[in-house]
Amino acid sequence: MIDINENIEFISLNKNDKKHILFCHSLSPNLKNRKTILFLNPLFDEKKRVHKFQADVARGLCKYYNIVRFDYFGTGDSYGIQGDFEIEEAVNDAIQICCYLKETKRCDEIYLLGLRFGADLGFRIAEKLQFVSKLIFIEPLINGKQYWAEQKIRRKSFYKINNITENTEKVEMNYKIYEDHLGFLVSETSLISIYNINLDSISVKNKTIDLIKLNCISSKKNMMSLFEYLKESNTVRLIQEKCPDFWSIQEPINTNNLKEIILNKCFNLK
Repeated sequence: MIDINENIEFISLNKNDKKHILFCHSLSPNLKNRKTILFLNPLFDEKKRVHKFQADVARGLCKYYNIVRFDYFGTGDSYGIQGDFEIEEAVNDAIQICCYLKETKRCDEIYLLGLRFGADLGFRIAEKLQFVSKLIFIEPLINGKQYWAEQKIRRKSFYKINNITENTEKVEMNYKIYEDHLGFLVSETSLISIYNINLDSISVKNKTIDLIKLNCISSKKNMMSLFEYLKESNTVRLIQEKCPDFWSIQEPINTNNLKEIILNKCFNLK
């Protein structure tokens, strides 16, 4: 068992006359170094399905690194209500957290570990922060329009299985119209941000990047294109693992091999 000193902080971010309280959970067993890994979540029900995997990876890494996880404003355990989530704000909040860790906690090195949407968010963060040097991204979305089309198919299947005939795809709240994705409200501006996710939206340079490709047939072409695109200006490895896309499957999936790849291949903790 790892001896862990648990450190829980609330970081107050003041923007546009609104106070954002972000819950940051840092696991730090008396570290002498100041290396920190910031986890970046996927969206919607995918976040719930990767929670155990993220927790397992955090336990494996926290003996050597500070691990920081947080929920985007208006989602999960964070403050705010449904409809408060905006992708642009999630990017800015994550950037502020990175700056806080570097300037206040004096973290010398900050790495990003993102899964799905969290990986695409990570690209945008890394573009703006030179001190974020290492990126470990699992199955980035790459094609936002394809991603949202897949979400709509899942929503349609859910309605059919549960005999839901009433059209509940649009919801009005506080005089705004939201797309209702199985209880998750998505604003028009966030939808536009999702649609705009593509290779042309990525411009990171001089980073060390590990791209992890799982057994997802639909993303194979996209991942190869991303790998070729990124290696022109970065040091990139494409790592393949036979694990299926466990965030879209109801049944429990064994992700131990994927965890070991992150610990031993990405962070050399053999």
